[in-house]
Amino acid sequence: MDSLNLKFPIIYLFTVGIANIGGWIYLLAINLMVLEETGSALAVSALYIIKPITQLLVGPWAGSVIDRVSTKHMMVTLDVIRAMLILIYPFF
Repeated sequence: MDSLNLKFPIIYLFTVGIANIGGWIYLLAINLMVLEETGSALAVSALYIIKPITQLLVGPWAGSVIDRVSTKHMMVTLDVIRAMLILIYPFF
């Protein structure tokens, strides 16, 4: 029973760690693409500034939406929308 209690947190931490590594690789790739396209360090720094600004602007609103909407349905809907956007992206 004790190994079962440790199994799920270890799997969770492993998957979160892999996702964070993927997020950092994505951020570095975007930074390098922006730097190559623009040649401007200011444009790269704007990428770092965008995230906190959006969290400040959208955070309180998103918190109230999450409190009122079924989290399960919202996550499924957002995943479907994200999948559709990823499928449509190559055609642009």
